[in-house]
Amino acid sequence: MKGKLRQIWIFLKSHFKNRVRTKKFLVWVVITPMLLIGFLNLIGGEDDIRADVAVLDRDGTTISAFAMAALRSEDRLDIHEVEGLDEGIDLLREGEVEAFLVIPENFSEDFRRIKDKFLFNIEKNIENITDDMDNETVSDELRESYEIEGYPLSDDENISITAEKKGKKWNLYDENKRYNHEIKKENEELNIYDNNSGDYETIKIDVYHVSGEQEDLIETVLKGVTADINEFILGDDMKKPVELVSRPRDLREKEWSFSDLLLPGGIMIVILQSGFFASSDNASVLTEAMLDKRLRISPVPRIYSISGMVLMDALFTTIAGLIALSVGLILFEIALPLMSVLGFIPIIFISSLIFSYMGCCIGKLSSDRASTQGLSSMMVFPLIFFSQAYLFSMMFPEYVIIISRMLPIYPAADMMKQLLFYSPSISYYGFKIGQSFVWLVVVFIIFLYFYRE
Repeated sequence: MKGKLRQIWIFLKSHFKNRVRTKKFLVWVVITPMLLIGFLNLIGGEDDIRADVAVLDRDGTTISAFAMAALRSEDRLDIHEVEGLDEGIDLLREGEVEAFLVIPENFSEDFRRIKDKFLFNIEKNIENITDDMDNETVSDELRESYEIEGYPLSDDENISITAEKKGKKWNLYDENKRYNHEIKKENEELNIYDNNSGDYETIKIDVYHVSGEQEDLIETVLKGVTADINEFILGDDMKKPVELVSRPRDLREKEWSFSDLLLPGGIMIVILQSGFFASSDNASVLTEAMLDKRLRISPVPRIYSISGMVLMDALFTTIAGLIALSVGLILFEIALPLMSVLGFIPIIFISSLIFSYMGCCIGKLSSDRASTQGLSSMMVFPLIFFSQAYLFSMMFPEYVIIISRMLPIYPAADMMKQLLFYSPSISYYGFKIGQSFVWLVVVFIIFLYFYRE
């Protein structure tokens, strides 16, 4: 038994080295995934540059208008103003927009509490503000500044001002508006600033978006918008920044979408090509005989040698799949958690085993390479169909859904869709891995039946 295991190990190791040294390895494991993802990037890259954003302005003041101007100034955003929360959520659910931004009702009020904003000055050199300042003059100036800022007082509203010295500064407290106004003595004048002496929270604007979808683009763009809003309204003296709070929502129906199969369908094509390329009966027998002769070992049991080649196919295809995934994520600028990537590895490995064993069964059924190639093409066709033929999906939508759910590609493709768009839980990974494993067991039993000795 020990000697047989050693022979199998020598056979597999030599087969591994032979596969790595061939041009076929370089083409299918390295070059093809990169070309595939590059092609898909040309198809979908334009859509990833821009984002449609719905905006609900609940504040409706001059300051919130500045925020809207900052949003519109961002080249990568297309702004759609909505009248209510439900309207924005509906647009998000229907896929008309990638994000829904809500400017809160107290937006402008909070801005007044963030920074020191120059209001007016009094051209008097007052040493003792409490005794010498003309409260009526200050009150009139404050009333005028409120009107300019969009907060006019009615005629019967009075401004009640009290002065308090804090260190070297004086603060005026407007009891009516509950604002603090800091007085600074500068250039023999008294400059009065709108001052926040309280401890207020950072201004937060809710941004709703579909969980996992274009989060990186939305986050990057909205960070730039946040900086623009701060610069437009707060200037360089801001004390606290505006914060856009991400509110991911799983709003869209989890139905099978044809476009969801682009990336996973392409990876499955790599899987099939890798599996069928060397899994026909004639090819496997030839490879086995050559290795046995060169290594000078007794013939390895046929079922072991073929399983070894299938294992090599799965290993190399997993590497190809990870290359495709990595290159695709970089080009599409999608961020996935580590758990998602780790969950994808067993799925791609098991899927590779499934298709390679299927290739072996096809090779056993056919007596010559031409027949094998014909049967293989029949199995490759559905994946090309899923990944590229938009016309067929529009003509036969029910057929696409039914067939896709029947093929072993479904667990891997559906898992890729979930990884990219819905950030599933660990239990989801386990379920999909188990689903793929069931497929593997079924195909392996068929393989054992064909290759029993």
